Amino acid sequence: MRAIYDVIYEVLTAGPESSPILDNEKSVSFDVVYYSLDTGKIRSVVELEKLRNTESKRHSRDLLSFKRNSRLSFQSLSSEASSVFSEDIIINGLPMVTISVSGHALSLSKAIADVLRAHDSILELHIGKTHIRGTDMSHISAALVENYSVRVLDLRLNNIGNEGAAHLVKALTSNKTLRQLNLFSTGIDADGVNCLADALRTNVGLEDLD
Repeated sequence: MRAIYDVIYEVLTAGPESSPILDNEKSVSFDVVYYSLDTGKIRSVVELEKLRNTESKRHSRDLLSFKRNSRLSFQSLSSEASSVFSEDIIINGLPMVTISVSGHALSLSKAIADVLRAHDSILELHIGKTHIRGTDMSHISAALVENYSVRVLDLRLNNIGNEGAAHLVKALTSNKTLRQLNLFSTGIDADGVNCLADALRTNVGLEDLD
């Protein structure tokens, strides 16, 4: 998280030639989640805490009723209840982080690439409307070739154009873990789409392309 803040506040921004963005459009958010490699499902820590509390209360009521109406031991049911909850994603999942940045100019995105290379705990990277250009995608795409954690990449509302698409092709032909890619309103025309289509002939991981 600190690395992302360093990117935002210490890396040179796009400067006055970029289209202005109102302060209320700028946002940075993080969410710590647990991700299941087996199912591909995600649950946030907050959701898991709510689930834990709900399960705990339900099992407490069940155990109390069980003690009153059965000769079986309290301990046996307690172990059974525990094993039910142990099947939750928090047991089998990996702790990851999702990152969402909007409105901040992230030009010179070599810094973003450095973050992707340095941290293998980033599950989702949403960097829409951050003034990323086609040349910036050379750094990000190169990092995606080496990255094995990012499942979602959101680049919407960045004018990366066909140059950016060409760089993404290199990532898509090598990366096997990216599942969702959002290229909505990124200035890619028919030529860029053709390049991406060629890359998708060999890509075996991507499931959702906007």
